[in-house]
Amino acid sequence: MRDWVQDKYAHKVPLLQGKPFPYIELPHFFQAERINKVFEALQKEEFSWKEADLFQFWQTADLQSTTRKVLQEFRSFLSSAVFIEYMQRVTGIRLKKGIIDMAGTLYKENNFLLPHDDKFERRKIAYFLYFSQVEGGELQLFQGNKVEARIRPGFNKFAFFVVSHQSVHQVAEVLQGQRLAISGWFYG
Repeated sequence: MRDWVQDKYAHKVPLLQGKPFPYIELPHFFQAERINKVFEALQKEEFSWKEADLFQFWQTADLQSTTRKVLQEFRSFLSSAVFIEYMQRVTGIRLKKGIIDMAGTLYKENNFLLPHDDKFERRKIAYFLYFSQVEGGELQLFQGNKVEARIRPGFNKFAFFVVSHQSVHQVAEVLQGQRLAISGWFYG
């Protein structure tokens, strides 16, 4: 665990916040040397344009199929028994070991993802690892029709929330810059 995660997080299990639904944001979560290599490798992946009524952004294929060794290692770590157990301690949710989704996402200026809840196929935890700071592009968490909390992107910020019918969220329109992240789900 310490090979990847900063000691301050590995030793002390953080607690989820509760409004409007359980979530957490952890700045500088991963070891800098490791995450810099993940960032460099992610930039070399092929991103495809995705567009529908709900969204406009760029995305990689699931990183399970990547040929880049550092991305394979990162995916293996996030799906490892030790990290799944860590996530279970933080969230209190029983998760399936070895099963995650992981893809790179790139939001350029005017890209967005409208409100939705992610409730699909036994998804339990949605996660995001940010690699940039941008104007706009924040993850907005809703209570009813009102934005109750915001998670602003920042390099090496790891954030996640519990998926439920109440976990309505969106990615605000990027106003300036590019929002690069790795995101996906842990399953139960």
